[in-house]
Amino acid sequence: MTPWAVQLEQLDAIRRETAELLSDLDNTQLSWRPDAGGWSIAQCLQHVTMVTLRLMPAVDQMIDEARKRQLAGLPGYRRSLLLAWVTRGLEPPPHWRVRTSRELEPGAEFDRDHLLAGFLAVHGELAANLREATEVHPDRARTAVPFAPLLRMTLGQAVEFILAHARRHLWQARQVRRNPGFPKDSANH
Repeated sequence: MTPWAVQLEQLDAIRRETAELLSDLDNTQLSWRPDAGGWSIAQCLQHVTMVTLRLMPAVDQMIDEARKRQLAGLPGYRRSLLLAWVTRGLEPPPHWRVRTSRELEPGAEFDRDHLLAGFLAVHGELAANLREATEVHPDRARTAVPFAPLLRMTLGQAVEFILAHARRHLWQARQVRRNPGFPKDSANH
């Protein structure tokens, strides 16, 4: 079993759940917001895609670093307890609200097929990178968190953060769909 087997299973589950969630929705339903401050299903998924895209260069760089450190016999890094606490807090149902930075706020217009393709592509790329990194130990590399540069994360923590973040916003998207005001079909809205 590779060090990434559990994370790969979780990524596959997230990708399947997202495809199922969007399978019977049209663009009107995807864009429907429960209230002025709430996000639509599309906004939840676009935000997850944006955050994952923002973390991917760091993940790729850490995979390369981990390979080099492992070959040199260097020990792994200690994991940040603060980041571990933040990641646990992301798991659904959310324990607290987190303000999104402006550059990671989703837009308002969406196309279902484009949205799903982007989401699946970025998470598919992460899965492919992890499948190719079977020899890489999750704690052999670390870097600054791209949107919180004072905080450092290991490769394993970056992957755990991506997964928890995706689960949080998939949970949020399911809540939008369960809202009593959610349009059953675009003719109702």
